[in-house]
Amino acid sequence: MSEYDELPYPDALHEGTHIDALASRARLLGVRAPDPETARVLEVGCAIGGNLIALASALPNATFVGLDRSTTQIAEADRRRRDLGVTNLRFEAADLLDVDASWGEFDYIVAHGVFSWVPPDVADALLRLSARLSPNGVMYVSYNVFPGWSDRIAIRELVVRHTANLPSPRQRVAQARQLLEFLARQSPPGAWAHDLERILAEFHEHDDAYLFHEWLETHNHPQWFEDFVARASAAGLRYLTDVQLPRVVPGNYGPEVDATIGHMDELGTGRYLDFLGDRTFRQSLLVRADVDIDRRMDASRMREFRFSARFSADGPPPADGPWELHGRTGEFQASTPTAKAALAHLYAVRPERPSFDELVAVLPPESLDEKDLFETLLACVLRDWVGLHVWRSPLVSAVRTRPKAWWLARELASGDAVPSLLHQNVRVGPLGELFLKQLDGKRSLEDIARNLAKLEESGSLQVGWPGERPTSKRDRMVVLTALVENHVQSLAHLGLLVR
Repeated sequence: MSEYDELPYPDALHEGTHIDALASRARLLGVRAPDPETARVLEVGCAIGGNLIALASALPNATFVGLDRSTTQIAEADRRRRDLGVTNLRFEAADLLDVDASWGEFDYIVAHGVFSWVPPDVADALLRLSARLSPNGVMYVSYNVFPGWSDRIAIRELVVRHTANLPSPRQRVAQARQLLEFLARQSPPGAWAHDLERILAEFHEHDDAYLFHEWLETHNHPQWFEDFVARASAAGLRYLTDVQLPRVVPGNYGPEVDATIGHMDELGTGRYLDFLGDRTFRQSLLVRADVDIDRRMDASRMREFRFSARFSADGPPPADGPWELHGRTGEFQASTPTAKAALAHLYAVRPERPSFDELVAVLPPESLDEKDLFETLLACVLRDWVGLHVWRSPLVSAVRTRPKAWWLARELASGDAVPSLLHQNVRVGPLGELFLKQLDGKRSLEDIARNLAKLEESGSLQVGWPGERPTSKRDRMVVLTALVENHVQSLAHLGLLVR
């Protein structure tokens, strides 16, 4: 058994690999990427298929192919696919060099956790899949980069050498953890001690599988961003952008950075922003060399998209003064009437994705300044305060009389984490698991509350009453129905309820 099969990569969803994310970023830069609803998608290095099964389940009219060299993992992926009844997906145990013209063309090719972790000739073969990319197709490739890996690579070499003679991957990870603990305790104050503390924190955060493949695999080849772009160019590809838009916009790093490097091309800005961010990892998007790219990011292009709130608020917007908001990349304010009204609506209907025209339709006429709306949305998108989409998705925000959860979440509700239509693994806890299994669109909130009452009365479920347990059955039902509604609402915000 190979080390890859003995300790496979964690079976997780990777938000940045969603076809909607690839399509929206391509269209932001003027590339007419294919419709995700009917796309043809190839995932390279699919392992046991969790990422691709979730994508195929969310986009039933698209077609998906998962490729992996491990026959063991492909067999498990196909078993899971069959058990779930996913019919728009197939898995192939194959080598990259097996992907020839007989496979056809793909609108999207996804390779997460492959490029840096294979021999250089295999990495180049991955880029040569450009020959299988449709005219406006998009390729996603993640990889480790310098300068963030400059100090890490020395520590990696040390733990690789220290654990080389141990027989199993798990033993090697355990020994690496002990070594880093020792070095962190004994190193004098300084740069190395700081690096060791950071890496030790990473070892505490992640499981053995991730740590083995990131730190102890035979291959881990970080590179400079511009060298990656050159290799992609040699394979007939052009760099488009990164999935993480805030990391590639000079203005997000401050006015002096914008003034100094904002005029440079994507290679120049990429080189220096990677330094400023001490970047270790990129999720880059590539297109065919003959595709035209428009990097102006004209705000009026926002008319083409859908939007979602990726921020939180402590309360409604004030009538006067700015609205303080908490974004994924920092605190920000909405100051104009248009900005406050638009962002308030996105927050109220989260995680739904209104289109630009739908936003305009709900804004009070006295609050509408279309130019301000364009600019507000673009500024928020480039900072990841607002999500950018081309796919509507079946998500709903409001709890209906007979709420319905996404079928895949219901099927997999007994696992440690549940797949959401936001393409994230979410933990819902025992009560959330119980609710998910009943949210089939047929039961009312009262039906679910009655089932909860039966479990509580039998002693098989403990309810966290907001005070003393009500003495009357009627009062208990009132409290339980409110509890169910609140919990189901939280499931909606996690991207688990559908139309």
